[in-house]
Amino acid sequence: MKTSLRKKLNFIIIIIFIAALILFDYNIKDSRHKSIIIGEAAPTDVFSHNTFEDELATKNNRELARENTANIYKYLPNVAIESRDKLSFLFDELKAVRYHALLSEEDKLKQLKSHIDLNLSDEDLNLLMNLDYKQLNNLQDTLNDLMVAAYNRGIKIEELEYVQNNLLDSIDTIVVNEKLRQPSKDIIAEILTYNEIVDEAATEIAKNEAEAAVKPVIVAAGDRIFEKGEMVTPNSAAMLEKAGIQVGSVKRGPIDIAKSIIKILLPTILWTYYMYNYQTKVYLSSMLYLLLFVDFVVILLSIIAAQFTIYAMPILISTLISAMFYEKEINFINSAVLGVLICAMGNWSYEALIYLIAISFLTAMFVKDFDKKSSVFLKAIAAAIFATLLSLASLNYTIAFKNAIISLAYSVGTAIISVIIVLGSAPVWEGLFGIVTHQKLYELTNTKAPILKRLAEEAPGTYQHSMMVANLSENAAKRIGADHILARVGAYYHDIGKLSNPKYFSENQFGIENPHNDLSPYDSAAIILRHVDYGVELALKEELPDSIINFIKEHHGTTKVAYFLHTAKEKNENVNEELFRYSGRKPQSKETAILMLADSCEAAVRSIKNPTDVSIKNMIDNIFRQKVDDQFGECNLTFKELEEIKDEMKRNLTAIHHDRIEYPKGEADD
Repeated sequence: MKTSLRKKLNFIIIIIFIAALILFDYNIKDSRHKSIIIGEAAPTDVFSHNTFEDELATKNNRELARENTANIYKYLPNVAIESRDKLSFLFDELKAVRYHALLSEEDKLKQLKSHIDLNLSDEDLNLLMNLDYKQLNNLQDTLNDLMVAAYNRGIKIEELEYVQNNLLDSIDTIVVNEKLRQPSKDIIAEILTYNEIVDEAATEIAKNEAEAAVKPVIVAAGDRIFEKGEMVTPNSAAMLEKAGIQVGSVKRGPIDIAKSIIKILLPTILWTYYMYNYQTKVYLSSMLYLLLFVDFVVILLSIIAAQFTIYAMPILISTLISAMFYEKEINFINSAVLGVLICAMGNWSYEALIYLIAISFLTAMFVKDFDKKSSVFLKAIAAAIFATLLSLASLNYTIAFKNAIISLAYSVGTAIISVIIVLGSAPVWEGLFGIVTHQKLYELTNTKAPILKRLAEEAPGTYQHSMMVANLSENAAKRIGADHILARVGAYYHDIGKLSNPKYFSENQFGIENPHNDLSPYDSAAIILRHVDYGVELALKEELPDSIINFIKEHHGTTKVAYFLHTAKEKNENVNEELFRYSGRKPQSKETAILMLADSCEAAVRSIKNPTDVSIKNMIDNIFRQKVDDQFGECNLTFKELEEIKDEMKRNLTAIHHDRIEYPKGEADD
């Protein structure tokens, strides 16, 4: 299905999902509201029926906007010129008085101080007068450059001290002669000043504009104006009137429909926004339909079950199915939104939300491997017990021990039933929505499968390479918590396309001349590149799942056949490099990215003639550097995970290719 058509279809399905929830929510409520009585506590959260302006809040926001508006400054161009002239005049006077032969040192100092309008110490002036012409020029240029740079950046009056201190600190580095540092600092302190001042008129205009830009604070229809238990005082009458809240019982009307829409629409919009922007692959697949279907059923069952007790709500059905088929992040987001929807639709108190979030998050966090069914049961039961105790502990009143035991029994019983339903229904979801379970993946690991058997017979080198890559991929995936079963199975099948021309791949060239010797680099590259497309064709013919076909498509990404490209360039520099580039897409998941690394590392290390630990590790470092820079922009691997994958592959490959002990002749067989 085309992406544009899928987007439209999914949008319609989500709208139907929302509409169905709103209808269900509206019809399960009582036909009348709880009464709102002046002088009594609100029996429930009270929401505004109308939209009106909160004038006091608007006024406060506008005052805050004025206060937060930054001052506007105007530039004073003459300041820099005047400072430069002061500096020039000082050094001109120093040069003039220094060479005045008729004056004593004391008279020179008096004359200099009478001419300059700077508060410099006698020690500074005496030191400066004793400098030669070149030293004076150099010092003048240095100080002038410092001030020009500062003025060019602009010096506000409130920043003057900060800028001066920075320049004074710079002098310690720039002025080499230690004796000249203090006089230089004194000159800067005397001459440097601010060259930007507040433009009062422009600033006032800006503050007025900021104030005018503040929109009135609107209390929208549906906003909460009283919390459950909050006293409705006589002073609240005006607020109630503006909000359109009537005192006493009121028949349900359009406002009630609006409330249902708001509390269902907002969480689902956030959920949709997250799925569309951050889980696009799932959003544009049939996996979205499974998630929506399961969530809808769980909401309905939870609303019904909660009439007896909140601890009978089967949110674990959704959480476990999400844990089985989706990434952990999706599970957390979906569980949170689902918990909010259930509580909002049922008007359940906070302890219900605590229970739902706790049991679903704990299960999502710890349940990973569904092949160990006993482990799934135990972890689900443990999550149920913990969540129930946490919820009961959050109550602001004491619960009877008997009731606590009953609550635990409901929770544990619901958890057990949820696990049974999920494990038993897994093949149904796989068939209806085309999703691959671990059980299906285990079936694909059977090396007696026709395509793998053919690979072993017709391309034994490729088969052995695939088995090695499978081990590397599985270990690396385990290391970072990725789907290691998927990684292993994907590695099994990633190179089946080499069955098109097995002898043209080096791992299958046993005792024969390399057939590429008789081909041009272009023809050789075409044969090598073809194995990806042919692999996809074979996979479709064998009806392999899409998740496995992705490994075939992505294991070379958009890299180039470097060897034949280099050979072609030796003959002609003007080579169209696109003819040597794989057409497959870059890795889209952690598992396919791991395979790309494992595939490249295994082949590269195998090509080392006399492998050592150092040469193997250097080769792996080089491969990781190339792939990370060019191929991993579309998968969600973190740098920390990449380091862990690299470490795991180094450990595995150095163990495989470790140095052998050279036995004395005749002892090896022993």
